[in-house]
Amino acid sequence: MYGYEVTITNRLLIVLSTFLTIFTIGLFLFLYPLFQFIHGWYQLILNIGLFVLFILMFVVLKRSKHGEVVMIINEKGFFDRISNDAEPNKMVVWKNVKDITLQKQGEESIIIVQLIDPRRLFKAKSTYIKDGCIHIKLPKHIGVQPKELLRVMHNYKAYYELYIEDEKKKKAEKKKKHKQKTKQ
Repeated sequence: MYGYEVTITNRLLIVLSTFLTIFTIGLFLFLYPLFQFIHGWYQLILNIGLFVLFILMFVVLKRSKHGEVVMIINEKGFFDRISNDAEPNKMVVWKNVKDITLQKQGEESIIIVQLIDPRRLFKAKSTYIKDGCIHIKLPKHIGVQPKELLRVMHNYKAYYELYIEDEKKKKAEKKKKHKQKTKQ
């Protein structure tokens, strides 16, 4: 899991493309028996309309496969593109995260990320940070359960903390060995 990025995409376009596909096929099946009774300009307009609807359906299906990336999580930190005030190209590093909690407000889930030094991280957008925390409102159509996202964020944060502690210990041991060699 570590060494990889977890990308969370917006799945609303997939739902819309599914409805458009069902509507197009249903409309075609409904109108197909009527084609024998419709002649002239009406049939031409109907055929062109169905052709355009099929092309639109394929374009929307192709775009919905990829989805819009709304959050990227990796071992260094995360990019938040869900929140309205978020800076999409600014990474929130795990080193600056104190705690991550999940809060439910009715049907809405909010992940609250408490920062150690919020002013250092975000200088320009003060509306993004409230009380030294980042509030990430999770829409229902992102394709991941809020508890699962919270678990992934906790795991990556724990991995980062363990990795940094190991690196600090290794550096301290190297300095200690170097000092011992210089004394001799």
